[in-house]
Amino acid sequence: MNSLEIIVPLLVALTMLLILNKFRYIKLTEIQSRVSGKIAVFKKWNGEKLLTINGFAQSVSVEDRSIKKSYWYKISELALKRSPQNILFLGLGAGSMNQIIYSLNKEVKQTVIELDPSIIDISQEFFEIDKIKSLKIIQADAFKVIRDPKKFALNLKFDVVIIDLYNGEPPYVSPYSSQSAFVTQITKLITPQGCLIFNRPDHSPEARQINQKLINYLSSKFKIVETYPVTDPRGYKNNAVVATNFLIH
Repeated sequence: MNSLEIIVPLLVALTMLLILNKFRYIKLTEIQSRVSGKIAVFKKWNGEKLLTINGFAQSVSVEDRSIKKSYWYKISELALKRSPQNILFLGLGAGSMNQIIYSLNKEVKQTVIELDPSIIDISQEFFEIDKIKSLKIIQADAFKVIRDPKKFALNLKFDVVIIDLYNGEPPYVSPYSSQSAFVTQITKLITPQGCLIFNRPDHSPEARQINQKLINYLSSKFKIVETYPVTDPRGYKNNAVVATNFLIH
């Protein structure tokens, strides 16, 4: 067997792999947001849709059964474990957790604060979050809202506040969301038996260092602080950090 007989089949196989890989993801839309940067939506080979910001995966649709192994599902379970009536989300993405919670308990009222109107439009057009009847979206800066919630008609306290403030630049979460002033402000928004749940990336030493600082501060303010590491089958690594003063058995 000569070298051509070996090389040609290998080249053909490599070309086919490249072609197949290209069609694993079909781009459905791409826009440039003045707030977030480049926002894109892709459809994967299994029908799942993926929202990215500046190339960083932010959120997915929830129809594939692998969603039950994701950090979105884990955080939703942790929230519903507390039998909440009202949940506040800081950050929307494609509304993965909102969809999951609605599918598991349609009675829970959900309020989302999202800064970028383009994210809201895309989540409604491609991820159909407008079909969640118990969902209210406030287009505003979450940091301004928590400083003066009544100005934005947030006149109640929440059983759960989920902090999901991702962006498209490293370290991919807002540094301010780990600071003591921020934690103090959002703590005022929960009921005495309520809890805070932080969705935090765990993909780099920098991210882990930021997470540990947050955990240390939460531990000084709350009786119970628990961390739930989740390795998503999609390759994402995140921590769900729960802080509360009330133990759920």
